[in-house]
Amino acid sequence: MTVQTPAIRWAMRWVALGLIGLCGVMVGAALLKSLDPMTVLTACLVVVGAIQWMLIDGQDEHFTNSERAWVLADLAWDLGQGHVINSDMEVNGLVTQKAYIHIKLNCRNEGKSPAWIDKISAQMGLVADVKLSPTIAKATLIEFGTMEPLGPNKEGSHILEIDCDGRADQNNHLIVYVVVDYHDIFEIARQTTVGYSISPGNHLRRLREFPKLNQNS
Repeated sequence: MTVQTPAIRWAMRWVALGLIGLCGVMVGAALLKSLDPMTVLTACLVVVGAIQWMLIDGQDEHFTNSERAWVLADLAWDLGQGHVINSDMEVNGLVTQKAYIHIKLNCRNEGKSPAWIDKISAQMGLVADVKLSPTIAKATLIEFGTMEPLGPNKEGSHILEIDCDGRADQNNHLIVYVVVDYHDIFEIARQTTVGYSISPGNHLRRLREFPKLNQNS
């Protein structure tokens, strides 16, 4: 099955607009008597066809959005497990500090179509001030497998064990960024992202003030 990305749909629309523009130029040239009537008729038919396709595509998009899957996500502590663990590891006389978390990703499908989870990725880092927009390097996201498909109004969870360099303490807060890639019956690639901070005392908070970390497409 080929999953269609939103970029492909936009490319098709630009092609249609390009055809309309090209045919408009041809009609204009015909008015200046540089083209024969059959060429003008063909150009007009192409314009009509492109406009009809765009109208149908717009109706199709409205139907897709009303019937699609909408996967929402949040993070919660997994009961019975340690929250934030700091560890020191010595190798050849050098001490490396690591921070670990054992956390649960909860996903729920608020749409009308089943959602197939293709990939779960995450990243964690330390920041001194959570008021500053965290920098997310998507190239360093670590994959954490997938989970069972979610039917409409169904929920599922997945345990994430994430680590990063450094030590979580009173001066350094953890930032956790999770990406859920999925598709539905319309074979369109979709994505949900969540961003959280973990402050001293293992307080878990959604970073809603940073929309780029919390998106649904």
